[in-house]
Amino acid sequence: MSVVTGINGNTSLATAQSLDGNFSRDFDANIENSTTVPHLTVNAVTEGAIDYYSLTITKTSFVTLDIDGAIRRDANGSYVGFNSLIIAKKSTGKSIASADNSSFADPGSTPYRSGSGTYDSFLTLFLAPGTYSFLVGGAWYYSSSLLSPVSVYMIAGPDEQQYKLNISVSSDAPATPVIALSNDTGTSNADKVTRNGGLRVVNAETNATLEYSIDGGTTWSRSFTAREGANSVRARQTDAYGQTSAASAAYTFTLDTQAPTITITSTGGAVDQARQIVAGTASLDVVGQTVRVMTGSGALLGTAVVGTDGTWATSINLPGFGNQIVMASVSDAAGNEKFGTNLVYNYGAVPLLTSPGAITGANLVHYTLTFNTAVVNGLTTNSFLIDGWDVTGAAVTSVTRVSGTSSTVT
Repeated sequence: MSVVTGINGNTSLATAQSLDGNFSRDFDANIENSTTVPHLTVNAVTEGAIDYYSLTITKTSFVTLDIDGAIRRDANGSYVGFNSLIIAKKSTGKSIASADNSSFADPGSTPYRSGSGTYDSFLTLFLAPGTYSFLVGGAWYYSSSLLSPVSVYMIAGPDEQQYKLNISVSSDAPATPVIALSNDTGTSNADKVTRNGGLRVVNAETNATLEYSIDGGTTWSRSFTAREGANSVRARQTDAYGQTSAASAAYTFTLDTQAPTITITSTGGAVDQARQIVAGTASLDVVGQTVRVMTGSGALLGTAVVGTDGTWATSINLPGFGNQIVMASVSDAAGNEKFGTNLVYNYGAVPLLTSPGAITGANLVHYTLTFNTAVVNGLTTNSFLIDGWDVTGAAVTSVTRVSGTSSTVT
């Protein structure tokens, strides 16, 4: 049973005692449908003032306010029934309804000392979402004349005035939650293979409590942490009045936070051509995935698809002379990316002929050869091979170095 003790000092809208989050469906003989309708009870003893209570309604609901056991101490020190009054107000302070004596004696009410009816108030409201205040005090009747209508005013009750305030909230149970991944990472945003195990819940009510089950609904927890590999989880929600939704269907997904492996098997080193074949291997969990081959700064040079045996290869063009860093990366279905060890090509370390000179003389041919890099060890007559049509007797007779990158060959 959800029982709240009334506090002292709740004598204004600003100091109203909050009753949020105190509902149950425990049996109470003084509350109708207590096992099916969320309810709470406030046990209050006044201090000679009007009592203020506040309640947040999270969804459109029927709200029943029922005073039971309203008594006060009379001049002889005996407890007798007192005439209670309930006023309901919006958060702005505007009154929306009130109730004085009930015309019927509901369970737990205090009957009149004579006649039918009860001292206890009973009020049913249909409320939209919002915060409301409920005032409990004594009723005072006033008429300016015998012919004038009687007005009812709320007055502060005497000290040691006691009552029970029963509040019931009847509304629809929460909708069944719908689970989805908060971020389905990787090559597809719909394959439910992800490196991020966070969940998002559709249909979650404001102020509702979410619970998760990973054992088919046997046990429930307010938190969920995905585990590496296959996951299956259900969700349910309990609203502010203690009503619990049906459990969702099992949501299954795969959490993969382990990056694949990738290796470049090409050797790199000194080359005299811009076009190169870059090859390597990758782990079998990325078969069919695309390998990206890039410069050290991330510029794309080429792509390859990982074969069923884990191998891959692609042709690239080195972007310039000198040391060229080449790297490769591959991502698995969950989006985990892995870079292999960088490969370095030294393009132009082998001298390349870039411009022959003019032919001069009747029997001698003189070439001025310019190379793209310095010829560190120099050139000799044995550095050349003459090939072609009718070259019998032809030979390189001399090599004269002009500069680090230029030589004259006869």
